[in-house]
Amino acid sequence: MGNQNSGDGHYQFRISIVTGQYMDQDIIGKGDVCIRFWNVDGTTNYVSDIFKYSGRYFCKGSRNHFYVSAPFEKIDQIEIWIHRVGNFTDLKWFVDTITCTEGRTKHKTLFPITRWITMRSQIITAVDSCLPQFDRNAERRHEAIFMDRDWFYFSHFAGGIPTMTDVLITSQRFSKKYFDNVFLQQGVVNKIKQFLLPIFTLKWRRLTDLDNIYGRCCLAFEKPPTVATYMRVLKSAKDGKFDQTELDKIFGAQRLNGTNPVVIRRVESAIDIEQAMKRPDGVEGSLDDLLKPHMEGNTLEEAVEKELLYKVDYTNTLADVPCKTGFIAAPIALFYVDKDQDLMPVAIQLFRKEHPHSMGRDNPIFTPDDDSYTWLLAKMWFNNADASFHESSSHLGFTHLIMETVYLALQRTVSLSHPLYRLMAPHFRYLMNVNSIAWDLLLNKGGWVDSEMNIGVVGMLEIIRRKFEGFQGSVEPWRLHVEGNIENDIKNRKVENLPKYTFRDDAVRVHKIIKAYVAEKVEESYKGDPANLRYDYEIQAWGKMLYDPSTPADPANSGCGIKGLAFEHPKEIDGQMVYFQTLDQLIDTVTSTIFTCSAAHAAVNFLQYANYGFPLNYPALLLGDPPRSKAGFGPDNKKVQRTAGDILQALPTKQQTLGTMNITKILSNKATVDKDDKNNLGNFPIQYQFTADGGVPENVKTFQNNLYELSLKIDERNKALKHEGKFLEVYDVLDPAHIPNSISI
Repeated sequence: MGNQNSGDGHYQFRISIVTGQYMDQDIIGKGDVCIRFWNVDGTTNYVSDIFKYSGRYFCKGSRNHFYVSAPFEKIDQIEIWIHRVGNFTDLKWFVDTITCTEGRTKHKTLFPITRWITMRSQIITAVDSCLPQFDRNAERRHEAIFMDRDWFYFSHFAGGIPTMTDVLITSQRFSKKYFDNVFLQQGVVNKIKQFLLPIFTLKWRRLTDLDNIYGRCCLAFEKPPTVATYMRVLKSAKDGKFDQTELDKIFGAQRLNGTNPVVIRRVESAIDIEQAMKRPDGVEGSLDDLLKPHMEGNTLEEAVEKELLYKVDYTNTLADVPCKTGFIAAPIALFYVDKDQDLMPVAIQLFRKEHPHSMGRDNPIFTPDDDSYTWLLAKMWFNNADASFHESSSHLGFTHLIMETVYLALQRTVSLSHPLYRLMAPHFRYLMNVNSIAWDLLLNKGGWVDSEMNIGVVGMLEIIRRKFEGFQGSVEPWRLHVEGNIENDIKNRKVENLPKYTFRDDAVRVHKIIKAYVAEKVEESYKGDPANLRYDYEIQAWGKMLYDPSTPADPANSGCGIKGLAFEHPKEIDGQMVYFQTLDQLIDTVTSTIFTCSAAHAAVNFLQYANYGFPLNYPALLLGDPPRSKAGFGPDNKKVQRTAGDILQALPTKQQTLGTMNITKILSNKATVDKDDKNNLGNFPIQYQFTADGGVPENVKTFQNNLYELSLKIDERNKALKHEGKFLEVYDVLDPAHIPNSISI
């Protein structure tokens, strides 16, 4: 029995309240917090008197202790609300946890509140994690979801792209410390650099002058890793010629371990390539004749059969995309795995068809045999197109935006008390605030996308739209169970055997660890019984909202319109429409969600400065026209070599280059993984899952241990590669120690 008061039959409890550790806007006013304690025995509720935690300021980060007595020795539920005091009419207080410790036995019961407390009372159960059909307070739980929909509703900013919201409530905002560290301080410093560096550095008169933007002074941006190689190669140029081998290795390695490693795919048919890359009219020889010298004597058929030929094809995806500045190519590039297992570019065609009135001669297939500056220019225009797709689709569209619409659907259908909400919640931290800033600062009229990318905002939205909806029957839409599932994506692109594809190897290993973590929680929550899943009306409502089409004309009833879910279609079972029909379907969907918010975003985000920070390497903006011939023509119509001047004319200005460096430097900041905010994958600053006594559950510990072991293996591998001088193969972006839990930058 508990420690009773003298003869009154009551038990003493020490109540500990932890409040607002991660909030900055919870100092609202002064008033009474009302708490009532419940013990539930079968159908009977034993309720304590209302305890008023009176006259308190609702302040941030406080840890408050007090004692109460109750007529029972175990507390199962807490009912909590704020009582209006004085002129304060909109009091609210973010409470993290309440722990009740019984006086004699010292037995602890944890109540993870993790929500805003208002004048509307809420009942929280111990551990607060159960399926809705088993919740003793199901009606109140449903009411809370319904009321929260006022704050989480779909807004259609642009037709044909994933839905967002235009209301950013307090619980979704950055903490002040995080905003200051990540955006404000670094943004101010980079803006000063952007303003002053053109004054203190020389103009670009030759390509090797590009190096001076990383001057040795307190204002300097650090050099991206490719700069030294480019400078060495360009300085070796004689008579307009230089060896492209090292630059070609960098270009090939970008497909594998660069900032856009999710588009390379194996060529399965030589005939398809011959149809996709047509030699201009009047040019003698076959495609085989053109490519064999660069494929170690293999024909197209032989290279395909040996699984040595790969491609990146934007001929349909980027065809005729509207641009703010000039235009972008819609290229196709072929890559060959050579005897050293390096992925080397062997052909680039910048458009799928000739320019009107060109007589079919202005769409050549460029190869390493072309003169040095022509081949470099072809690679730059290809990378400009790749960058346009990367920022629009791989990055913004199908990490940031797609996950916001998934999160909105979750908020509109699933209670915070649901075990899978608690599983996923840490991976949505700050997502909505990041997206709000991106829309206001980067995608606004005249912002970075408009000023320093060829496509501008209109082109970016068009690329997202084409990939979200599918385009003219020739572009597959993004699918959650394919492109959003790295293991299925690898199989779909047929790149299982592509050498030196470190992104693939690390991504698959992280994905397997996340899937095991999710599977354990799902099996535990549903007791391995699909019937419990069928009758979970909250998670089925989430599935329905993910599946239903997006309807801009009726946002209150809109769905997400996500293609390629783990379940192909809903199915009627016992007179009920069931969306998630098996536990495996739910496991795959939750795994894709967590993986996309963490590892997938890290892969396409944190190498932006390393790639975009040097314009010869990965230009977001190019001026003028892409090369339309194998070489230029002089006034007398004789062929002439292209020169470094042709490259310089295509480059953005120094100010535009610095603008891109500024933005991509901020976006590449892994500030969510630091000593003050341990937010790397598996370490949760805000805890959502607990044991009954407030400890860390075993599934979370196993998750953390598995990630830690993988981190050690990746670190050991990278140290060995550095020791061997294989720097193009060093890849640490998907080291779990470097992956944030959420899209928070």
